[in-house]
Amino acid sequence: MTAQHNEVKLAVKIVTYLPKDAPAHSEGRAGLLRDDAILDLAALGAWAAHNGVAAGAKLPDSTLALLRLGPVGMDLAREALALAAKARPEDLRGEAGLLHDLSATRLRSPVPEPPSVRDFYAFEQHVKAARAKRGVGMIPEWYEIPVSTSPTPLPSMAPRRTSLIRASARSWTSSWR
Repeated sequence: MTAQHNEVKLAVKIVTYLPKDAPAHSEGRAGLLRDDAILDLAALGAWAAHNGVAAGAKLPDSTLALLRLGPVGMDLAREALALAAKARPEDLRGEAGLLHDLSATRLRSPVPEPPSVRDFYAFEQHVKAARAKRGVGMIPEWYEIPVSTSPTPLPSMAPRRTSLIRASARSWTSSWR
C-alpha cells in the first residue's frame, strides 16, 4: 500500500473570514473551514512550526497569498492541517487566534480582491473542447447569440450577500420584456 493510501483525508474549505466583532471594513483572514470551525491559516502555520512542522511558519494570512504560493503553499497547509488533526481540541483552542467557531465569524468572498476573473466560454475552441469531452457537438446557438464578458474582479461578493446591481438589473430586465 502506498503512503497516499495511508493518509487521512480531511475535508476542508479555504475561506476568508472575519471575527464577528471585527469592524466590517477590516481585512479578512485566510482560514480552513472544517465542520463548524475555522482554523486561522497563519496562526495554524505558527502553531505547526512550534509543534514540529518547521515549514508551517510560512503560511500566509490571506487566501490570495496562499494561492500565489501554488502547490508549495497547499502542501504546507496540508502538512500543518495533518498535525492539527492529531492534536487534542483543547490544545488548539488554547492557542490564541487559532480556532474559531463558525458561528462567531463572518465569511467573506473567498478571494476578496481577485487579480482577474477568467471566462472560458467566450472562446470557441474552449467550448468545442469541453463539449467534445462530454461527447456532444457544438450547439448552433453559440454562433447565433453573441457572448460578451467583462472579466473584472470588482463584483466579487461574500457568500449569501444580495447584490443591488443584480436586483436592479432583474427589475430592469422584467420591465423591458
